[in-house]
Amino acid sequence: MIESGATGGPEIDEETRVCVDVFPPVDDDLARSGAAQGEQAASLDSVYAEDPGNPARIAVLKGKRWAPGQTLRIGFMGGGREVQRRVREVAELWTRHANLKFDFDDGPSAQIRIAFMRGEGSWSYIGRDCLSIRRDEPTMNLGWLTRSTPDEECSRVVLHEFGHALGCIHEHQNPDAGIPWDTEAVYKYYMGPPNRWKRADVDSNLFQRYARNVTQFSRFDPRSIMLYAIPKAHTLDRKARPGNSTLSETDIDFIQRMYPRAS
Repeated sequence: MIESGATGGPEIDEETRVCVDVFPPVDDDLARSGAAQGEQAASLDSVYAEDPGNPARIAVLKGKRWAPGQTLRIGFMGGGREVQRRVREVAELWTRHANLKFDFDDGPSAQIRIAFMRGEGSWSYIGRDCLSIRRDEPTMNLGWLTRSTPDEECSRVVLHEFGHALGCIHEHQNPDAGIPWDTEAVYKYYMGPPNRWKRADVDSNLFQRYARNVTQFSRFDPRSIMLYAIPKAHTLDRKARPGNSTLSETDIDFIQRMYPRAS
């Protein structure tokens, strides 16, 4: 385990791109459709965040994991061959440690569907939430990924979004995170251009931490691929939390425990 704690480091670019949490709409027909496909969850617990009044109805991990050993079918909705190749190459790094297989078949039965809609940001539904999304809609978007995207940025965004697709939450929302946010500075930044988030969006994507009793979590890891890059201007201790582009030791240990291999 990597010990928790604040880390210093280089100044973070104020235009650092970030991932936005997305959650499926309530649709009983779609839920029944997912069940009819024979999809099996590793856990069927109904789990919610500390704030039951949060309109996002945050549900995490325990009911979002795929079954260990499962083959996930993945399809692309756009993107050139070179971009698709880069996504496949990076995404497969997760399967070195998780007992899961990825089948990039582009067929109509794909459970994870990746779009490249420019201007729509970077996001992914969490784990099995993908099964609640209509088949003609993406479950993940890599909006700023192109053939010319630097390797480090490609690795950062693809590993991060596939982490969500496997059921991982943002590391700064880990119950053990304890980041000393300068809340007014954060609101001012994200509610302005280019993000133009609502105050509730900032709360749910940055300040909301998941309850201990509803998550399976490791100790807070400042090197996690699931951590936002946090500028020092957004914290009271004025220490930056740099973004990461590789899986940390804790990421690897955690995903191995989430998706264990048969002994």
